[in-house]
Amino acid sequence: MRILPDQRTPAASSTLAKTVARGSWREVWESVRYGALLPWTARSRLAGVAYSRLCGSVAYRLDAQRRETAVGRIERWLGVDEDRARAIFRSTLRSEAREESDVSWLMNHPAELARAFRLGTDEPADEGPAIWATLHLGSPNLAFVYLRCLRGRDLHIVARPLDDTNPMPEAKRVWGHRKVAWIENVTGAPFLGTSAEAISVARSRLLKGASIFALIDVPGDIVSRSITLELFGERVRIAAGVFVLSSMLSVPVRPIVAIPRGGQIELRYGRAIEPIKNGLPTEAIESEITTILRDLPGEWWLWPYLPVAP
Repeated sequence: MRILPDQRTPAASSTLAKTVARGSWREVWESVRYGALLPWTARSRLAGVAYSRLCGSVAYRLDAQRRETAVGRIERWLGVDEDRARAIFRSTLRSEAREESDVSWLMNHPAELARAFRLGTDEPADEGPAIWATLHLGSPNLAFVYLRCLRGRDLHIVARPLDDTNPMPEAKRVWGHRKVAWIENVTGAPFLGTSAEAISVARSRLLKGASIFALIDVPGDIVSRSITLELFGERVRIAAGVFVLSSMLSVPVRPIVAIPRGGQIELRYGRAIEPIKNGLPTEAIESEITTILRDLPGEWWLWPYLPVAP
């Protein structure tokens, strides 16, 4: 399905006319993307595929600095040539858009939720409290929805709130609030923030035998406490909070990723990262993240963003 200039929806044309005089083309694009094109994906799965392809193509061209940073890192980490690195980065941009379209579809077709997931062959047995952890990869929010709604796990998301300190275009922020509201409604589990009070609640939940869900690849330059990892021979910093909490309470971190495959969301699990005494399990963290990125490089959204550590 192609979207040509003369095929713009009235909403897209109106949004474009209103925003082109107000700011940069990037702002115009974000407004059209989230204000007109994303709602269109609620109509059909084919619309979602077209949306992800279009967004990937536009995003690849709009931010040259981000593109070249990502391509260079992909070349170094994976040992691929430039053409292959560029193809992988394009795929990551389509992946992020595909997550948006999948959520948009499920928002408007609630009866499809139970059929949306493809169970992995490595489905773990239900055990005690854990920190279920994913990456900015594939469909991270739908991994939580699966664990909560279909697996029946008693867990809540710990995530940075979508407030003014969370930098993103306003149109994307509006979409983000809609998505969070839908996830909270469908799971019956309000998000926990990252404040001291929220972490205290998360800690209490784990002590009582429940679980939490978090991202483990949050860049280390936007948090108060970080850990340095060596990934593919390069030192980078990620947030350490999840692993500090795991160590304090002696609960494992259980990796899970959700990947769109053939019209469904496929669940994959990693090896549990067990806490260790008097420190953090750096080698186990490096091993799990490296394995996931090597297997799914075209699904990870943060290639340009992890800060280099000295």
